[in-house]
Amino acid sequence: MRKYLLIFFFVIFLLYPSFGLEERYIVYSCNSVKLKINEKLGFSVTYDSKILEYCKAEKDAIVKAAYIPNDEKFGMQWYLNSISVQEAWNYTTGSPEIVVAVIDSGIDFNHRDLSSSLWTNSDEIPNNGIDDDGNGYVDDYYGYDFVNEDSIPMDDNGHGTMVSGIIAATINNSVGIAGIAQVKIMVLKVLDENGFGYESDLAEAIRYAVDNGAKIISMSLGGDEYVAALKNACDYARSKGAILIAAAGNDGSEGVEYPAAFKSVVAVGALDKNDKLASFSNYGEELELVAPGVDIFTTLPGNAYGYIDGTSASVPQVSGVASLILSVNPELSGEDVRKILRDSADDLGFKGKDVFYGYGKVNASRALSLTPLRNSTSIKFNEFELEMSLTSPILRGDGILSIHWKGNSYVKLLDGDTRKTIWREELSGEGEKIKVLRNLSPGGYLIIGGNSELTTLFFLVDEKQPKFKTNFTISSKKLPTGYPLVVTFCVENSGVGGYYAAELFVDNTFYDLKLLYVEENSTACDNFTLRINESGIYVVKVNEWSTVVEVVEKYYRMEYNLSAKKLYVGENLRIHVCVENLVDLEVMIPITIFVDGEIVNFTKILLSPKSEACFNFSYLFVSPGNHSVAVNDLSPVNVSVLESFNPVLYVEREEFSAFPPFEVIIPVVVENKGNGSGSFELKLNVNNVTVKKVILNLMPGQTVRINLKTTLPNEGFYNISVNNFTAALVRIFPKAELRVIPEEAVLGVGELITFNAILFWSNGTYDNVTDKVTWYVDCYELSKVNGSLFIAKSNGSCKIIAKYFNLEASARVFIGDNDEWDDEIEMVISKYVDFDPVLETPNEEVLINAIVSAVNSYFFSENKEEILSDIIILVNAYFKMF
Repeated sequence: MRKYLLIFFFVIFLLYPSFGLEERYIVYSCNSVKLKINEKLGFSVTYDSKILEYCKAEKDAIVKAAYIPNDEKFGMQWYLNSISVQEAWNYTTGSPEIVVAVIDSGIDFNHRDLSSSLWTNSDEIPNNGIDDDGNGYVDDYYGYDFVNEDSIPMDDNGHGTMVSGIIAATINNSVGIAGIAQVKIMVLKVLDENGFGYESDLAEAIRYAVDNGAKIISMSLGGDEYVAALKNACDYARSKGAILIAAAGNDGSEGVEYPAAFKSVVAVGALDKNDKLASFSNYGEELELVAPGVDIFTTLPGNAYGYIDGTSASVPQVSGVASLILSVNPELSGEDVRKILRDSADDLGFKGKDVFYGYGKVNASRALSLTPLRNSTSIKFNEFELEMSLTSPILRGDGILSIHWKGNSYVKLLDGDTRKTIWREELSGEGEKIKVLRNLSPGGYLIIGGNSELTTLFFLVDEKQPKFKTNFTISSKKLPTGYPLVVTFCVENSGVGGYYAAELFVDNTFYDLKLLYVEENSTACDNFTLRINESGIYVVKVNEWSTVVEVVEKYYRMEYNLSAKKLYVGENLRIHVCVENLVDLEVMIPITIFVDGEIVNFTKILLSPKSEACFNFSYLFVSPGNHSVAVNDLSPVNVSVLESFNPVLYVEREEFSAFPPFEVIIPVVVENKGNGSGSFELKLNVNNVTVKKVILNLMPGQTVRINLKTTLPNEGFYNISVNNFTAALVRIFPKAELRVIPEEAVLGVGELITFNAILFWSNGTYDNVTDKVTWYVDCYELSKVNGSLFIAKSNGSCKIIAKYFNLEASARVFIGDNDEWDDEIEMVISKYVDFDPVLETPNEEVLINAIVSAVNSYFFSENKEEILSDIIILVNAYFKMF
């Protein structure tokens, strides 16, 4: 019986290629006001051939169903194993988020294996006679019938029901067959009850599919003639990120039919059960993929099932696998999916792409193995927003799920096979949360958020799991407040490589989380560092391990400094640490050196009561960059580690006050601390204006010292800088003249005179600046006393110099001899010392001896008034002389 059915359909196709369809025409532009071009589609259709005289138009071509139906039963769905669908189901069985537009003869809406797989237009209210969503189609709730131009795309041929069952028949419902992907079918009818239709309707349906959210367009149909409107529609769909899949044709000849022949479309040929090109399958350069096309068991209208032959049966298999790919990662573009299908195909025939098999037979399992899994997603539903991410889309061992939400809803974790809820949590308000995933069985899992299944987060649990054995240690069980407590955990793995999640709790309150990857048959360690700022007894717990820690008030003081804040790769940094024990107890104080947050040195020192000690540590830097160095809980210090040409500029800051013109000399040192040569530019700036540039060529380790000079000619305030460093702040006063008054003086030895320094300004005013002047003299022993000069001894001429900033003035002092002594003084001297006033001249030693002798006589003499008078005469003589 099946044989005759095949022959019958072939005969019908040959004798009646159009099955009574009238000729009609696609009009792109027209001068006639009677025909209005559809702006959205870019064309209109008409059955009036006279229109060709007035319009730019072409004949509308016929498309037909590319299948050879047969009602004989040969077993069940052998083709699923052929394209490795069952292995692919270990990844996913599909997602209701994915919409596949099946452009065909419609669908049996009441079929028990298809009714739950239908797409519905949520923006449209069915059967109210209104275009609610404003897309130009009234009541298009399940799709649209472009043949009868209504919203009921019911299948009156059977072909569309057959194709849809291969893609999306309900799985695990105990009846019928299993579709390749549990996705939603958008039903678009372009073929009539005989399996024929217009390419212009097909073009319109393609545009409808893309504009209404279909990511996959499945077309088990084709025509022999090129129509520009159809090509434009296919190009439009491709530009919007959709993937188009169409039948190569059933003529058994070279030449792929349209739309499969377009570059924007994946052309699919048919295989027999021996993976050979089916005798009826078309082939050619455009052929991209092949799939089984003989004895394909699927759904038939009226809750029936049967077999289908032809490239029509091959197309929905490729569409189903594309649906699985997008179910795993719906963010992929159509071109991404197309590449995955090509790269994962089983190469048949000649090596590489050929005209008979294209890139090869579609392979669902391999395609999903090449699909990048989605490990993050976000949704917005009404007033609820949710973002989720997973540490790794392929879970071996433990995983961390991060959730951020705003609004009220829930999240839940479902088993990928049974759909049983493993974990559920209500969310309200706004917040963040992490969930550690442990001990999950192999298979795919879904995260669902919102008041319905709004989004899916796919990841895999590997069948082979790691085998962990853990060990925990703690840096101290008694420590001061604020001191870093280090909890170290080491994980030994005797299984495959995987993740170990460690959760840290302090008094049952979550503190931190670490995810550690441990290679196969190896051990890895990590640690937590925490600080407890209040004294007390605390329970510290990491997963199954726990311990008790006593925290006391801090009992020591510590400080540290570094030998340098800049050094080179390969140089040791010296860390000088000083610790003082503040209590009357002998204590053990830990010293922990941190570099970039990691412990590089840990030691304990024993300090006696109320004592202090200093210690030196070193650390070798092996990588350049900015590094953080810290000791215990003290503030870290940034250290810059250099490896190439690195000139360092040293400029000391000074302040000057002067009168114009004033020459500023800035000493500069430049040191190349790198291991490469280079040029370094020095810029001398006055009030941010560059007045001088110097280029230094520096060898590795070279230091150059240079003086930069500039003259300031006018009064004002000046900021002198070298590059970006302030070198001097200079105040230049208005022009002035410094004078010394008196300008000349004649003095005898031992006489006192006051010299005043007067500043005469250019505006006629003057200031007495004596106390601000530095005095210089060029004769013997002159000393400055409160702005006056006391001539101690010597004779001749002395030059007195006064200096104030860069001004200078001078005066001249003439000193005469004074050897005439008062006879009364010489007589008094001779009373107390052996002194001959005729032969000798009294000097300092004689006067001092006379004063001492007179003082001694004063205490033992009865005539104290006379001796006191002598002492006064002698002292006055001494000060007058010396």
